[in-house]
Amino acid sequence: MNEAISFGKDIIGGADGPTSIFIAGRVNMGILIVSAIIGLLICFAGLKVAKVITAVIGFLVGTGIGAGAAAAIGAEKITFAIVVLACGTVLAALSFFVYRVGAFFTAFFGSVGVLGMIVSPSSVPVVVIILVVSLILGILAAVFIEPIIVVITAVAGGMSAGILIPQIAGMDRFSWVGYIIGAALSLLGMAVQFALHARKVGKREKIQADRIKEEASMESEVEKARTVLGEEDEEEDEDDYGGTGAKEHDEVEIVDLDDIQDDIEDDIQ
Repeated sequence: MNEAISFGKDIIGGADGPTSIFIAGRVNMGILIVSAIIGLLICFAGLKVAKVITAVIGFLVGTGIGAGAAAAIGAEKITFAIVVLACGTVLAALSFFVYRVGAFFTAFFGSVGVLGMIVSPSSVPVVVIILVVSLILGILAAVFIEPIIVVITAVAGGMSAGILIPQIAGMDRFSWVGYIIGAALSLLGMAVQFALHARKVGKREKIQADRIKEEASMESEVEKARTVLGEEDEEEDEDDYGGTGAKEHDEVEIVDLDDIQDDIEDDIQ
C-alpha cells in the first residue's frame, strides 16, 4: 500500500520535466473543458437551473461573509470553519427559497463577472462603474426576475464559454475570437431561453384557462340544478294550490247540502 502511494507521489507530486508538464497540461485542459461545458449550460438553460445557480452563488457569498466575520472575531480552526459553513449554508438556503434574493445575487455577481471580462478593471473609477451597473441590474432582477435572469445567464455563460473555446482549440493568440464567439453564444442563448420561457408561459396560461373553463362549467351546472329545483318547487306549489281549490269546492258543496236540509225542514213544518 505504501509503495502504491509512493508511486503515485512520484508520478504526480514529484514528477519533473516533460511528465509534470504533461500532467499539468491535462489537468488544465480538463478544467477548461468542464468550465466551458458549465458556461454553455448556463447560457442555454440558465433560467431552468436558476435556483441551483442562486444557491451556489449564495453559498459562495455566505462563505465570504462568514470568513470576514470569523476573522473579525478572531476565530480559529474549527470555530472559523463552523462560522464560514454556517453563513454559507444560511445564505444558500435563503437564495434558494427566496427567489428574489437569489435573483439579486445572480444578476449582481454575474454582471460583475461579465463586465470584469469585457472591461479590464484597472482603475478605481472603472471598478466603481462596474459595481454600480451590477447593483442596478441586481435590483432590476429582484423586480423583473425571469427576463433579467435570462439575459444575465445567457451573457455570462456565453461569454465564459466563448473565451474558453479558443484556449481549448489552441488559439490563444487570437483572443478576440473568443469575444466574437461569446457574443454569438450570448445572443443564441437569449433566443433559446426566451423561446423556452414563452412556451412555459403558454402552457401555464393554457392550464389556467382550462381551470377557469372548468370552474365556469361547474357554476353553469350548479345554476342549472338550481333552476330545475326551482321549477320542481313551483310545480309542488301549484299542486298545493290545486288541493286547496278542491277543498273549497267541497266546502261549497257541503254548504249547498245544508241549504237543502233547511228547505226540507221548512217544508215539513
